[in-house]
Amino acid sequence: MLRKLAAGVTTLAVLSVVACAMHDSRPRAFEDVDVERTTPLTQAQEFVDGLTQELGNFGETVQEGFATPEATPQAGDPRVGTLDESVKYNRGEQFGGWATIHGCDTRNVILQRDLRDITLDSDGCRVLTGVLQDPYTGASINFTRGQDTSRAVQIDHIVPLEYAFRAGAHGWSQEEREAFANAPENLQATEGSINASKGSKGPAAFLPPADACTYATKFLEVAATWELIVTQADLDAKVQACS
Repeated sequence: MLRKLAAGVTTLAVLSVVACAMHDSRPRAFEDVDVERTTPLTQAQEFVDGLTQELGNFGETVQEGFATPEATPQAGDPRVGTLDESVKYNRGEQFGGWATIHGCDTRNVILQRDLRDITLDSDGCRVLTGVLQDPYTGASINFTRGQDTSRAVQIDHIVPLEYAFRAGAHGWSQEEREAFANAPENLQATEGSINASKGSKGPAAFLPPADACTYATKFLEVAATWELIVTQADLDAKVQACS
């Protein structure tokens, strides 16, 4: 299945002008009316009919000009559905912790990827210092490893683990869930407080203040790759963020 191949895949962020035509002030329905050959009653009825048609056409044009983009599924979008709130979620039991590969855990791998000007511990894994240009807030954040400072930069699951669990991951094997929890394409270093405020929310309830379109696009890409559903509200939020 696609989700078994997803770990390690680099996802690409996919970053209308509507013209409204104005009508002639005089209803065109009356340009060819022969007044001499029609009765006043006929003229009145024709006037009403023509005005009704003209206003209807104008209304349709205005509606097209100001309509909210429709959130219709596009090729590559995840399936739309309802999150299963009946299943019991426990992060530790169902997704485990950070994986360790070749002596380095996923958190530090992502810090090395997302921070610049980094210094590493003697083990060549743990990031001691660095600078994050936070894509969620647009801020530049200095990171220093330490008991009271490490949480300044956290690792966000773009599609939160609880969201994923209720969107289909409850039916996966333990190995698949742990792979998802450590999949680089679903991980992003960000400022600690904004990560905490996001919690398990989808795009309908949380969008970062900086570049919401890129974030929402990534959310849908990850969900599609791992064959998870998304809610209609979350699909709508992406369309609105990118319009």
